[in-house]
Amino acid sequence: MTPNAKRRKAPFFAVLMAAASLLAGCGPSPEVDTEFTPYVRKFEDEAGFPVTSDVVFRELDGFRGYCYPKGEDGRKQIWIDPESWREMASDEAAKELLMFHELGHCELSRPHDNTRGDDGDYVSIMNGAGVTSFVDEYVQNRAKYLNELFNR
Repeated sequence: MTPNAKRRKAPFFAVLMAAASLLAGCGPSPEVDTEFTPYVRKFEDEAGFPVTSDVVFRELDGFRGYCYPKGEDGRKQIWIDPESWREMASDEAAKELLMFHELGHCELSRPHDNTRGDDGDYVSIMNGAGVTSFVDEYVQNRAKYLNELFNR
């Protein structure tokens, strides 16, 4: 094979590999209710990877949110109770905390962690205390909590 023949094959091979990698990454996009989109985008920015779970409203009895391990399409689903979401209407920090907590379950496979530090504060947003009882701590220590969430 001449050197020129090798050069002609290289661009074809590069194009073929690029097309294959694009097709491999293609699949159905997750269903994300438009009200959740800003919080999902924030999570993606902080995490450095795209969310693959569906994030939808669903009535829940006794829970604000829930990570369901397998939906009908085989994809993880985050369910957010619509009444609870309405109750948090003007509390952006509470909404972010709820979304990051549930995304932590579905996207990072993180379980609840109720450990408290020496200062008495929870060490993780993955605690099971509930959003309303934890939002002030989250706001005051957001960087610390996000560091723990994504770098544990």
